[in-house]
Amino acid sequence: MTAPEIGKIADSATEGLKDDKELRLDVRQELVAHIEDAVSANLAAGMGEEDSVAEGLKSFGPVTDIAAELVAANRSRMRFRQLARIAARALIVPAALMVAFWVNIDSFTTARFLRTMTAGFEGDVGPLEDHMSLMSRRGISEEAAFLCFGDTSLESDIDRQRGIWESDPTNRVFYGNYITMLAVKHPLNNTDDLRFLEQEIRRGEELDPDNARYNYLLAGLMTELASEIKIVPSEDGDGDEMLLDVIDRDLLDKGMTEFLKAGSKPFMDTYCTEMLALRMSVLPEVESLSEVIARISMAAGIYLPDVSKHRNLARTSLKYAELLVAEGRKAEALPYLEAWYPLCKKGFAQDGTLIEALVSFAIAGLGGESAAVLEKTGETERAEEMRRLSGAVTAVYDGHKARLKSDNNDMGKTIRMHGSILAGMLIPAIGSDGVTKEDLAPGREIEHTWVEKGWLSGFISCLFLIMLGLLAIALYMRFVRGGESAPLLLLPDPRQTVKVLLFSVVVPLAVFFIYTRHTDLSGRDLSLLMWPRFVLELHLLTAIMLSVAAYQMQKLVDARCRYLALGTPRARKWWVIFLLSIVPVGLVVWLATGRRNTAMFRGTVARSLIPILGLIIVLVGGVVHPHLVSREARLVKKDSILSVPEEGGFTKLENEVTRRLNREALAAMESVLGD
Repeated sequence: MTAPEIGKIADSATEGLKDDKELRLDVRQELVAHIEDAVSANLAAGMGEEDSVAEGLKSFGPVTDIAAELVAANRSRMRFRQLARIAARALIVPAALMVAFWVNIDSFTTARFLRTMTAGFEGDVGPLEDHMSLMSRRGISEEAAFLCFGDTSLESDIDRQRGIWESDPTNRVFYGNYITMLAVKHPLNNTDDLRFLEQEIRRGEELDPDNARYNYLLAGLMTELASEIKIVPSEDGDGDEMLLDVIDRDLLDKGMTEFLKAGSKPFMDTYCTEMLALRMSVLPEVESLSEVIARISMAAGIYLPDVSKHRNLARTSLKYAELLVAEGRKAEALPYLEAWYPLCKKGFAQDGTLIEALVSFAIAGLGGESAAVLEKTGETERAEEMRRLSGAVTAVYDGHKARLKSDNNDMGKTIRMHGSILAGMLIPAIGSDGVTKEDLAPGREIEHTWVEKGWLSGFISCLFLIMLGLLAIALYMRFVRGGESAPLLLLPDPRQTVKVLLFSVVVPLAVFFIYTRHTDLSGRDLSLLMWPRFVLELHLLTAIMLSVAAYQMQKLVDARCRYLALGTPRARKWWVIFLLSIVPVGLVVWLATGRRNTAMFRGTVARSLIPILGLIIVLVGGVVHPHLVSREARLVKKDSILSVPEEGGFTKLENEVTRRLNREALAAMESVLGD
């Protein structure tokens, strides 16, 4: 009896194990080895070859008895291995899919955030649901949604904001917010439009009688419809000249009377920052950079319809006074030549946004022109006072511009080297106001965390795509072999599995974590502008993890296939596996190519890698993603530059600069009047 005949007998004896091909091959090899040992012993005892084989087989008993004994002996082993395969197919792969989806939620949120923000910049507000979800990853309450967006069942922005006010009709902040939206969104094309707007705005005199905001707003609307300020180059080339084009003199007179009425009131407040503060107070605590940017976007999107009207009123009042002087009505003209001052002072006193403060500085600059007209009317003392007031306020602004230039020169390099990209966009426009390298650290580290989250999302998505590619290879290798048999699913034992995960995942990630978090070599104190370096580091980490996993599994599968007498290629060197892993699809290409006699081996490697890659996805996603999310949440709470302040406003930094400028401007006015 020849070796092939012994093989046929072994095949018949292991027929009962056919449901577990790897186990069957394993037991078959053991059975053949035992028969060959018995034959060798008989040959050594002096028997002939045929007698040795026959006697060796007789010692094992009939084939049917051997088969029954093998099935009975391996029944529990088959059951355990079957459960392991079910776990590999029905648990690990679905778990990897769920982890991949969970990890990529942030990427989906970021994409939706960018789409929503882009739509907003292009004038398309987009779905309110997107704006709501961007406010917090945990979602926002009905109260917060109502306070931020109004009654979303209504189509008009005006009606939505009016709904907020109508929920509490005596609330001055809610009413001010409604009037702001009305001033922005309602058209002003004719006297009918003005009549409706005046009717709505006059409610403010009843609800908030000492607030000059509503009189200034009405005056601005009236003068906007009644006249037009034109800026034309002067004939002598010495600066531009303002001209007043009167369209409706009666309405202009009415608007200017309203302007003076506003100046006599104690204060002015648009309540824009108060409304923003209320909205921020009902939102959950920020946990991510996208939430911070979404809230900054909300703050930056505050409507400020008053500022353009204030500047236009200051210009119009100056030209209106000149008109009255030309008509011989000097006494009536004098209040309008000084009206810029109460408007300017009220603007600084309300502690609004930086834009409002800058408009107040621009209005103060008109004081010099008012002084020139006062001098022409013989009011030299009043002209001198107006000139000094204007000069004192504009000196504050000039000082701010000088500081801004100095800050940009001193801080520019520091921000470029150690700040976040967002800080680099914000600080040069506002000023540093004492910003230090330590203040820049949280924003910079947030952006690094975002890059790492992006890498994690890409890494896990790549692994999942490789898993699909390996599945396709396993099916292809079966086709290459003519459908003889499917490639095996070789599962390493627990010790081998731990070893693969330890050296392919735990060790590389631990080294990367220590390198980036606890050494000065990683460059994490540098801005994301050094992105090529960081991307190369992350790509190297990816290549190491993939190549170590592939190399270890290739060795395990190669050793197992050799034992099971399956065709294997020559040994692969470590550097070949590593180079192939630099381009992740290189592993797929390597497995997909080769000779037909190694198709079983390559298909087995591909199929056996699938659950290992699934375990890597579960391990990396389940550990790294929560760490990065937690780290981002801690950092956004520490960031003192980009966070939106509780008291309202654009950012804490902008608030500090605005309040300093307002205090300095008011102090400058007091110093002039005190003299």
